[in-house]
Amino acid sequence: MLAAIECENCAVGDRALYAACFQRSPEMVRARRRSVISAKAHQIILRKGEAPTHIYTLHDGWAYRAVHLDDGRRQILSFALPGDVFCLETMRLPEYRLPYAMHALTQVTLCAFDVGGMRELLSSPEAQFRVAVECQRQSALLERRLVDIGRRRAVGRLARLVLDLESLLKARGLASGEDFDFPLRREDVADALGLTSEHVSRTLVAMKSTGVLDVHQGRAYILDREQLDHIATVE
Repeated sequence: MLAAIECENCAVGDRALYAACFQRSPEMVRARRRSVISAKAHQIILRKGEAPTHIYTLHDGWAYRAVHLDDGRRQILSFALPGDVFCLETMRLPEYRLPYAMHALTQVTLCAFDVGGMRELLSSPEAQFRVAVECQRQSALLERRLVDIGRRRAVGRLARLVLDLESLLKARGLASGEDFDFPLRREDVADALGLTSEHVSRTLVAMKSTGVLDVHQGRAYILDREQLDHIATVE
């Protein structure tokens, strides 16, 4: 499995938290990688309550963090895209147990590093700064999502989610123009935004009919960016 991804030609290294190390020496990253893991769409990658023994970089595909309630309901906390690193908590908390489950949204491939290896990759000032920026980004995203779920109308929540994902995809070099990958099913959007699948469907139909946004066949098409930005801000 280790030969399945060659670090020297990896398009994800420049997007990961250890980009500074990767740019200097892809060989150092490869030497500290312990395994390459694949998971099918909708498969559980890590279970709630599990004590991770590795730190993972998402190489390709989409994943998400979710909390499942006893009655079967689900709250999606965030989505992970290629270049995201997760389970970093184990670097400072050796007995850390996941308060959520990690699922594959699409088919995914992950690179696994042990804690010591990742600590080395993130030891430079550049890497530490990148970690701090990413922590701030994640915190701001969760706070914005909390406001969305607590106070915004469905159309505003959906507009914000689309723009947040588009912004991250473009920052990672994974999108350009006015359309981009959007593999979320209606129920995924609903569980991320505190809505029902039916409400999401009605909202998407309305946004398409008014010429703002179209989502179909795993892609999102921004038809009127100015209006979508306005909806995300005021609705």
